[in-house]
Amino acid sequence: MYLKSQPHTHSLHQIFIGFNKYRRGFLACTLAIWAAVPILGIIFLLLYCQINLSSSQNQADRKPFFNLFPLILIVFTIGTYIATFKSFNDTDIYISLYKSLIHESPFILPDIDMEPGSFILPKYLSKLTDGNELAFLLFQSLTMNTAFTFYSVIFIPEFYPLVILINIMSQGYYFQLFWMRQFYSFIFIIPAIFTNIFWWRWICIYLAFYTHNSSLIYGGVLAIASIKDVVIKIINDLRKSLIIKNKIDKPKLFVLVFSLLIIGSIVIFMGSFLESLGNLASSDSSISSKISVYSSDSDFNTENFTLISQLRVILDYATIFIFVIGTDYRKADSTFFRWLILLIVVFALYIGSFISGFNLRISVIFFCLPGFFYIIPLRSGKLDGQANIYTYILCSSILLRIIYFFNNLITSYQVENYLTFWGGETLTTPITGYIEFFFKCLVSGLRLI
Repeated sequence: MYLKSQPHTHSLHQIFIGFNKYRRGFLACTLAIWAAVPILGIIFLLLYCQINLSSSQNQADRKPFFNLFPLILIVFTIGTYIATFKSFNDTDIYISLYKSLIHESPFILPDIDMEPGSFILPKYLSKLTDGNELAFLLFQSLTMNTAFTFYSVIFIPEFYPLVILINIMSQGYYFQLFWMRQFYSFIFIIPAIFTNIFWWRWICIYLAFYTHNSSLIYGGVLAIASIKDVVIKIINDLRKSLIIKNKIDKPKLFVLVFSLLIIGSIVIFMGSFLESLGNLASSDSSISSKISVYSSDSDFNTENFTLISQLRVILDYATIFIFVIGTDYRKADSTFFRWLILLIVVFALYIGSFISGFNLRISVIFFCLPGFFYIIPLRSGKLDGQANIYTYILCSSILLRIIYFFNNLITSYQVENYLTFWGGETLTTPITGYIEFFFKCLVSGLRLI
């Protein structure tokens, strides 16, 4: 369930240990950057947290509270930043629904024309804040960001700063208040994939389904993962059969290549399948209506998800699949295998969406929260021991993400962006602006103040 390894046997720890002697000076510079440009500062705060973890001399020092203060600053910063989102389309609908909940009885589920899961807690908040819009956006943002941070800490305790870092440097992470219900469902999906407790896993999927119907996909993934032992045996037997006395058996290699071509055909079929799902939109069921939205909104891909905007996603897929190819699956545990199956399914949906024009939101979990998928490289075994080529591949990928993130912040500040935060003044709003906005959200809607 958790990521476990012995102290300093992981090559990534060795990389970060090299910065330990500069840790205090690094923290001082980081806090100065955070005070001036908070959204940039949290990148360095997370790197500082990882240096702390990697430099610990024993497992007892690697406790969740070890980096508690930096984590509080990070959650506060990213939660407040996303709450400044300039609402439009779906978010305006959610705000309108939220304001209407103030008149409902507190003892029934929200009576809304969509999945009610993401509005249960806001329903009680609406009565406290008199339906204040800012309070709603801040509450939802803090709820989701706190959950994703908490999951990183408890499920991947030795590398949670890197997981959080990869997540917040992803373009999709900032769609939280636009894709609110789907993002809210991830609060239940993430622990469902990590946990090995059967009944808890399916309770989480059930709750996720009543938050967003697309969660059925993840239920299917978990069902597929239940046959992992059979699949692992097939993969390892195939690997052994291909190599005889350190030489590749060409006929069997031909069979393998042919099999990969079949898999490629399945991916192409997936695109046609997604396209055909649009034909189901004629009925009135909630699932078919969801399909209608995804299939009819294909222009959304063309307008907002160009090849340039997908570079980070492509980089993530490429990096992780490098480790997938080299992993010894005899050592893979259940959690690793569930994330691997999800990766393959989501990648097939991603390619299929491009082929068919189907909305890319069907594969959105990787677009929004790729950090959790990096459990695959971290647990692949390729990063154990001394630093090697795999270590530098992963570090280079993270470095490229940081550069791309910084560049994207600068360019989005100069031109009109699809998502707008701080009214376009992202790089000129200091931490005092965050604190002022935070308390404005808390105070403005409270009836008692």
